[in-house]
Amino acid sequence: MQRTKLEPLTHKYIKKWMAKLKLTEFKYTVEFASLKGDYALVSTDEETRHITIEFDPRAFKTEEEVEQTIVHELLHARINDYVELVEEIIRTHITNPKT
Repeated sequence: MQRTKLEPLTHKYIKKWMAKLKLTEFKYTVEFASLKGDYALVSTDEETRHITIEFDPRAFKTEEEVEQTIVHELLHARINDYVELVEEIIRTHITNPKT
């Protein structure tokens, strides 16, 4: 898919699914690069509450693929948030067994 067509779709679906997944407290950045086989990659900075998603425009053929990929990547961001919480709970219980 051409980047000129992909870019507006990414923003449309990221906004839609960030709201549905309760990620509205995060800011996001979209980047485009050749990812050698991956549709997209996501990274999350929990401290700054920022999500970066890199897309490979050549990987996409349909709008449906774009939306499905965005949902998949945003779920990674949401789950990463929960992993951080669980790790903090575990650290608390290891250092203070009475909690």
